[in-house]
Amino acid sequence: MQLKQLAIAGLIPGIPMVSALVRRSGDDSIAATTTEAPTKATAAIPTPTMPGIIDGCEGYDKVIEGDICDTVAKRNGIATYQLKAWNSEINYLCSNLWLDYYVCVDGPGDEIPLPTYTLTPPGPDRPTPAPAPILPGTVVNCEFYFTIDARDTCADICVLAGITFEELQAMNPILDDQCSNLVSWVGYRVCVGV
Repeated sequence: MQLKQLAIAGLIPGIPMVSALVRRSGDDSIAATTTEAPTKATAAIPTPTMPGIIDGCEGYDKVIEGDICDTVAKRNGIATYQLKAWNSEINYLCSNLWLDYYVCVDGPGDEIPLPTYTLTPPGPDRPTPAPAPILPGTVVNCEFYFTIDARDTCADICVLAGITFEELQAMNPILDDQCSNLVSWVGYRVCVGV
């Protein structure tokens, strides 16, 4: 369903829904009367749940065989950092998801904003050597770096830097095609711009 259709159907909280279309007498215009869309109610808490779920969670998903944080996040249309923020007991490697337990996939209130970073290129008034340590094989003409945190995924880094995974991998060829080796380089810097 398209966003416009969802809004008309009243399925997006906070967006007025169209309750009736009325043809005005004497002209060919159509006026829409609107009512406020229903607000989302807090979901019933299923059992069993993993420990560390945020208070006021509004949606849950059951961990199934083979799940990792990225698959749970993708299945629910959220980012991995949101899943981890709403489930504080998930470790940085996401290696402790409990099979057949529920995790929070829709936190309370507004979305958690992406962290912001300022990328400042070196210049004549502020000569900056390449930060160390950097990933082995990183392109030599790199101007912007991102320090890998234990909670980062390649997708998160690409969103923050405004680049594609292919561009990230071209600048940092040590990253494998699934980006599964990123966690091996926590504390290192990846190139995110030349």
